[in-house]
Amino acid sequence: MWQIDRTGTPQAQAFGEPGDTRADLADLIGLQADEVDAWLVRPDGAPPDDPGGEVPNTILFLWAGDLGAIGQAAVRWSGEMAYARSLGFHVVELDFRDGRSDYQALDVLAAYSQSGELHGLVVTGHGCPAGFGTGGITERLGLGNWTFTYEELDEAFRYRLAVVVLNACLSGFSCQDKEIRTATRFLRTRIDPDYRLEVGGRDLVSTSPGARFWGHQKILFPVLQGGRLRRLLRPGEQGTVCG
Repeated sequence: MWQIDRTGTPQAQAFGEPGDTRADLADLIGLQADEVDAWLVRPDGAPPDDPGGEVPNTILFLWAGDLGAIGQAAVRWSGEMAYARSLGFHVVELDFRDGRSDYQALDVLAAYSQSGELHGLVVTGHGCPAGFGTGGITERLGLGNWTFTYEELDEAFRYRLAVVVLNACLSGFSCQDKEIRTATRFLRTRIDPDYRLEVGGRDLVSTSPGARFWGHQKILFPVLQGGRLRRLLRPGEQGTVCG
């Protein structure tokens, strides 16, 4: 039976026994079995009968929200990162206020995926069905301007992720959805029958039975309705540290 040793490093050790399959490993940690060559790193010289290796163990927290420290406190941002660390994950934070451009932030995301380290993504920001970013007020105040499309992220990632939390409006759609809501005035939405989505937020997460996703298909009020990692992923799931 597979054992995952998550100790806060960018990758975790996966220990298997004879008879353990990569498909079983994928189901356990929430990644896709048909993408195993992208996320499982085998040690040099490993014997063929040893199925183990290193698996992704980094969750990236991306902040594109409003109100700075007050906004982060309202959605328990620091507490969510602390919870991820308590599960044994390596946590990396990207914040638009730190001076990176959105292109540079996308490069960071891509690098963690290319190295087989990226396990999950947690986002807070403003959104539409096709992506998310900072809001108009933030831009007008000259504090920053980040915009990410889900299609850009999908192209940057070598594999679909095990856990994705998108605290952004209209972030819960997939390219398979036929009735997609778009924003109208006064915090309202409507189904747009002509809207076609190439890549939605849900398309970033794997189809593994062990995967976890949270997104919203209407206007989101994050303090009241926001997705929380601590509600989505419990200790012991995806090979995490048990309390």
